[in-house]
Order: sequence, then C-alpha cells, then structure tokens
Amino acid sequence: MPPVGFAVVGLGALATTAILPAFRGMQRARLVALVSRDIEKARRLASEHDVPSAYDSLDKCLTNHQVEAVYVATPPGEHLREEEYAALANRHVLCEKPLAVTAAEAAEMVAICARQSVLLMTAYRKCFEPSTVFIRNLILSQWAGGPGKHLLQRRLQLHALSRGNVRFGLALPCVPLRTRAGPERPRRR
Repeated sequence: MPPVGFAVVGLGALATTAILPAFRGMQRARLVALVSRDIEKARRLASEHDVPSAYDSLDKCLTNHQVEAVYVATPPGEHLREEEYAALANRHVLCEKPLAVTAAEAAEMVAICARQSVLLMTAYRKCFEPSTVFIRNLILSQWAGGPGKHLLQRRLQLHALSRGNVRFGLALPCVPLRTRAGPERPRRR
C-alpha cells in the first residue's frame, strides 16, 4: 500500500521541531504539502524537508490531489475551521491537541467528519508510549480480572467542563506495581 499523502497546516514551533522531522522516518505516511500564512516560510521548510508543495492557504492546498490527509497544527481556536475545510474536501484529519476549544466545537467536528465519511483523530501519542502500553496490558491481563477491572476507569477521556472547555487526559489506576509486576517500582519524575 502506498504511503498516505499528508499536508501540515500551521508551521509553528511544534510543527518545525516535532511534526515535520517525525515524517522523515515514516513508511506509511509522507509529506506532500505545507501550509502557512507566510508563504516564504512554507517554501523554506518545504525545501528543508523535501516536501514538493507549499501554500499560503488550506483552500489552495486542498486542490492538490496528492493530499489525502491534513495534519492540523494551528492554534486551537482555528482547529474547527481548518478541520471543516479538510473534511468538506474529503480529506482525513489528524488534529493536534486540544481537538477543539469547546465541547460543542468538538462535537461539531465529529459530526462533520462523520457526514463526510472521513477519519478524525487527535494527535495523542501517550496511548502508544511503552510505559502506557505496559500499564494497560497489566490492567487488562488476567490478574486484573474481577475486582481489578474497576481500576481502569477511562483510558482516554474527553471531559466537557462546566464552562464548555475540553480537556484530554489519561486516567491511570492505582496499581500496586511492586507486588503485581515484580520487585521494580517505576520512578517518579
């Protein structure tokens, strides 16, 4: 299967220091376009990262048929607008955290992508980190059956706070690692 062609919209510090370099080692995804209000910055970064196209607007970028998915790395207040443009152009969306500024915006984003039959995902890497996978596997293993199952309250959760704010979190249970997983204890930071 050929790699998925991604456009990255928003070329701030996170994109330049983490997102763009991460694409170098990927086999299933490749950068095909960069989008920034500053076209010179987009062109310079495209040249540095061997990206074939640079644009100063997402609308222009979405005319590029190599773009199959859009990584939204703009400030959170712009996520809904950028996600909507991408979804209405039938492009999948990977959105940096937080997904939206309010729970209502997040619900609207989910609805738009569902209507367009495109994928929407938050760039939340914690669930794939080795320590999280280890804890998850411990909890879901046989020893966590029965009374231990209540320890896993929610893995990833979207909280709609009273003022409509959105917060993402990983709820890790109180697992007695020393007795259940062996003599080594995890170090606190």
